[in-house]
Amino acid sequence: MESMLDRRTLLAAVAGTGVAGFATYTLLSPEAEPARPSVQQLPGAIEADTVRRSFGVNTHLTRTSSPYAATPAAGGAVVELMDRLGAAYWRERAAVEDPLQTRAAQDLASIGCRQVATIGALGDSVEVVSSTVRQLAESYGADVRAVVAAVAGANEPNASGGDWVAGSLLHQQAVFEQTRSLPSLDDAFVLASGLKGDLSGAVAAMRALAETSYEKWADVGNIHHYTAGQVPTLGLDDRLAAAAAVVGDKPVWCTEIGYVDWLGHGPGNPVPPDVYAAYMPRALIEMVRRGVPAMIKYELLDDLDRADTWEGHFGLVYCPSNDPELWEEKPAFATLRRLLQMTGDEGPAFSPRPLPGMVTGDVSSMVLAKRNGSYVVLLWRDVSLYDVTAEESTPVAPITATLTLPSRRPLAWSAMNSASTSRPVLGAEIRVPVAGDVVAVTVGPNR
Repeated sequence: MESMLDRRTLLAAVAGTGVAGFATYTLLSPEAEPARPSVQQLPGAIEADTVRRSFGVNTHLTRTSSPYAATPAAGGAVVELMDRLGAAYWRERAAVEDPLQTRAAQDLASIGCRQVATIGALGDSVEVVSSTVRQLAESYGADVRAVVAAVAGANEPNASGGDWVAGSLLHQQAVFEQTRSLPSLDDAFVLASGLKGDLSGAVAAMRALAETSYEKWADVGNIHHYTAGQVPTLGLDDRLAAAAAVVGDKPVWCTEIGYVDWLGHGPGNPVPPDVYAAYMPRALIEMVRRGVPAMIKYELLDDLDRADTWEGHFGLVYCPSNDPELWEEKPAFATLRRLLQMTGDEGPAFSPRPLPGMVTGDVSSMVLAKRNGSYVVLLWRDVSLYDVTAEESTPVAPITATLTLPSRRPLAWSAMNSASTSRPVLGAEIRVPVAGDVVAVTVGPNR
């Protein structure tokens, strides 16, 4: 049986050190980043299933005007898509009296996908907030631990204006105290609110929260990370550092991140579907690399009731109508699914052994160990694939990275876009072309 992410275990593991040996969040300017050597020792291995366990998707299961809930067939289609994708989490505001959400939550729990429930809205009374948490626990009864992974404060409270800091603090305290008072939610994380804004605005808002006692009322920090069509790493370390200042040495999740692919429309800096498909796997592994325990993509489906605005096109699935038969998975759905499938390795926790070896080339690398003694080595480059100002693709020529091991093992590589793969070979070295996509090198067990 798959090991379930445990609140106490995770908090103890990350306190002050980062997850699985990765560095804690640091504030880096581009000028301060050290040059990567052309020959690097492979980094320490982590459990391969860490990648899958880190991924989730935002939904709007109760929005009857959208494809999520407009037809009787929609709920089942959403669960099927989430199962195909392999997401570990779904995030949505708790709708404790809505049977659509309750039924979908139980169906999603049956495939191992658990809810991250935002609680209420800024301005709700303490009584309303506390009641929502209680009803959330009661609505799932004995199944609540399998259904609910985390609760969170009000979504983007800094968008409300007024004295949002004081209101957010009061709201968060109510969520935390009520959650911690319920034995059935003892293992649920209490997340800080994700804040709205571009990099400077979000960082300023988090600094305002850091001046309060907010840290007492959250197990986990939270960022919303949108880069307006640019590379996933843009401003990421700054946001993580600001979020860490709010919650101290506790972990930080990213509960919203995404790209728009409706070219030629809106201020959201849309990108072509192939760029979207390349950036999303890179975003996930950059989060894992930094010790971020969860990244929740915004969102699963395009929003048909906002189809004439750029905000309706964040989905991983194109929805020209409310009929699920006409829905179409976007290339980003395919690349994320491929990454999650290649790295998936469900089972009890184990201590990965390092993979001795070197990688040559100006690439980043991550080593993922599986229980059968095999490995997946991810290689990628932090390069831009689209000029959002000129609205033009910027093709990136591949460079050759060489993975060298001390002994012969079964080796093969595959790009996440699935357009490029190699035949398996038995050897101690493999050359891999790396352009803008993540490339996975599979390393068979050492016989």
